This record gives sequence, C-alpha cells and structure tokens, in this order.
Amino acid sequence: MDDTQFLARRRLLLAALAGAALLPSCARGNAVEGAAAVPTLESERAGMAPYLFLTVTSATRSVEELAQLVQSTLLPALAPADILHAYGPVAGAIQLWMALEPHMLDHYGVSVDAALSLLAGAVDGTVGPVPGRNTLDAWAIQRTHTRAEVNANDITLSLPGESHAPLFALGSSHYALAPPPWSSQACYSFMLEPRRRVVAPFEQHCQALLDAAADVIPDDLQIQMGRLGDFMKAVPTLYVSVDDEDS
Repeated sequence: MDDTQFLARRRLLLAALAGAALLPSCARGNAVEGAAAVPTLESERAGMAPYLFLTVTSATRSVEELAQLVQSTLLPALAPADILHAYGPVAGAIQLWMALEPHMLDHYGVSVDAALSLLAGAVDGTVGPVPGRNTLDAWAIQRTHTRAEVNANDITLSLPGESHAPLFALGSSHYALAPPPWSSQACYSFMLEPRRRVVAPFEQHCQALLDAAADVIPDDLQIQMGRLGDFMKAVPTLYVSVDDEDS
C-alpha cells in the first residue's frame, strides 16, 4: 500500500470515528427537541396574559409542600399543553360561589337540576363538574361566548311568581379565592399562559393531561382548574353547591 492510499484510508477512518462519536449527542438533541419543555414558575408581571388558573389543596400538606408538588409533578404533567409561561404563587382568581338553600328551592317548587338550568340560562352558560381533579360536590356553570366576569348583581331568575327574581332568591352567594370547602386548608394557586391563543383546546388539553397523570399525582391532592376573565383575577364562571340543610 503506497502513502497516498494509506492517507486516504486514514482520513475515512477518522471521519467514521468522528461521526460515530456524534451519534449519541444527535440522538439526545432530537429527544430534547421533541420533548415538551417544563415551565418554571415565574413571578407575576405587567403584561402577562394567562388564560387558566389552577388552585391546589390538601388536607394534610403545607403551602410549601404544595408549591414543590406544583413544580415537580403538576407542571411536568401539563407541559405537553405547550405552556408559554406559568405564574406562581398568585393570590388566586376571584370566584363567584352560590350555595342553593333547600328551603328556598322548596318554597319555589324548584329542584336542584331545575335551579342549575335556570342559572345556566341566566348567565348564558353550560353546566358541568368543576374542572380539575377534585371531590367537590359542586358544579361549574361556564359562560360560552365571553370571558367577562360573572357579576352577582346582574343575574336575575325567572321563578314562579317572580319573573325577575334576584340571585339570592334561591340561596346565598359570595366571592372567594378558592372553593369554600377548602377555606380551612392550605391552598396554592398558579396561572398558565398558552403559547398559542387557541384557548378552548388548551383548557381541554390540560384537563386530559391531568386525567392521564392520575398515577403520579398524590391521592390527597385536589385541583381546581378554571378560566380567567378579561381582568385576569375575575372568573367568567358561576360555581354552585347545595347548602347543608342542617347547617
């Protein structure tokens, strides 16, 4: 073999070795590129535009433990939803809760289902379970065509004998930063801003991801997920529960 052939083969061998050395890093690069980036919790700032809030609670955990679970478990589970920013901790979203009073339902001859239907018509919304992962005995009436907040003073009901009855005709209402049953527990709230402004699929995707992560989310952790209104703190959803008759 002359020197020319030797040098040519040497160059080919070196090129092959260099290519082999790059293969693992290329594979790692493709894997990282294909994986959803896990967002890190950021502080609230001017100009932020979140669309969803999530409030987490547990009867046995502290706020610090909840914050750790959000970053270590919930955000990785939600990352495939294509989150641009995650803000937390935040004070929470202002929610309007209504407690239907059984004696008032009896007075008007209205069942719980009929009351929910009346309320849904009054706010132009649809009735469903409270989104997230929880054991709340309550419903969420989500407005279908607007992100404007629900105002208790604007809601009137068509009841037997009263065509424009106020909201308190069927029970009591108040504003809260977390579901009333969680008022004595530690709560932690954060907000999500999607990368793309197609917001309805984002909400549905987040719910599906929460459902799929049931095996990794601790059993004691309850999660409420909800939409944010135009003013960010107020929610375009009416939450409804039924008062305990004995309370």
